Amino acid sequence: MCGIIAVARRPGDRTPPAAEPLLALVEEAAGLVAGAAAAPDLHEALEAAGARLADADRRLRGTGGVRALLGDDALASGLEAHLGAVDDALAALDAVLEDLLLDRAPSEIEAVNAARVGVRDGAWAIGHDRLRTARAVAGLAGPGAGPAAIEAMTSVQAALSAL
Repeated sequence: MCGIIAVARRPGDRTPPAAEPLLALVEEAAGLVAGAAAAPDLHEALEAAGARLADADRRLRGTGGVRALLGDDALASGLEAHLGAVDDALAALDAVLEDLLLDRAPSEIEAVNAARVGVRDGAWAIGHDRLRTARAVAGLAGPGAGPAAIEAMTSVQAALSAL
């Protein structure tokens, strides 16, 4: 099977997101997951964490996010560290989750599981989609690439990823 893949992109006009708010969102998510077992409402704590991760992921999409990640090494490493804390907190929660959900209604158990999936999806998207894309674009564009080269190589990377 053979096909042609192209990515048509308009010039980006979005300002790259600031690092501090992004790092704060992911750090807050890690804290919410870490404290979820003791939270009065487990699924609400997890939903709040998932919402923060989804917001960070949304802000990092497109060439603006790639430019932010390539322009600030501390942003990428900070995100990786906070995502590691999210993973560790999820692992700790998973270890006690059965006991926490023992006497809960099935609807509440489903809400907790759905919220856990939201957290995992948000963390995955940032760690494996946004950060991976930025690394791939950096490899394609080379050091010191300007905004136009980053935009062009983001399109190339999207096409290569689709293959």
